[in-house]
Amino acid sequence: MMNDPEKPYDLSYEVRPEYLYSYIKGDLSRSETKVDCWREIISRCRSGEHERLLAVLDGPGNSTSIEAFISSRAIVELGLTGIKIAFVDLDPANYENNQFGELVASNRGAFAKVFTNESDAHDWLVGSGK
Repeated sequence: MMNDPEKPYDLSYEVRPEYLYSYIKGDLSRSETKVDCWREIISRCRSGEHERLLAVLDGPGNSTSIEAFISSRAIVELGLTGIKIAFVDLDPANYENNQFGELVASNRGAFAKVFTNESDAHDWLVGSGK
């Protein structure tokens, strides 16, 4: 069940010792929706002065590479400076588009990496991963 009927997603957070954990449940297949969601997440990182974020998406993500490009570019423009981001999409079918989004974001200055599982994302985020 979504907390806000106006949004097609629900966000929950957990402050962990090394980073902020964000769980996204819902449909982020539209670039506008994804950008709105990330605006909230980035705001939460800034307000809590979190420099590391592990975000997990449980639901539809990038429907196309075009959506990945548009949303990644727009999310970086929100201001990701100083935040190391590990992004996990629980749907492995989205991995290729997510990798493309990672490349777009990295080329624009983001420090982010996409994963298919939380364990690898955690290892990379806290420094033991590559």
